[in-house]
Amino acid sequence: MAPKNVNPKSLQNLVDRSAADNPGETKATTVRLAVDDLAWLDSLPEGKSYHVRQAVKRYRAELEEVEGSDG
Repeated sequence: MAPKNVNPKSLQNLVDRSAADNPGETKATTVRLAVDDLAWLDSLPEGKSYHVRQAVKRYRAELEEVEGSDG
């Protein structure tokens, strides 16, 4: 049940991002993102989760920002 000060209709729009994209493949995988070539990540069934994709996007954005400021 929602707290009294929260509109219960607003909770309908929340999307659970804690689960893997493929519910049958929920084995936890921990990786340290240290290389630019991430082809190996695509070979892992766990590698396509929402959080991993977001981490890769942020890593690449930071990498481009750092490389752009060097020149």
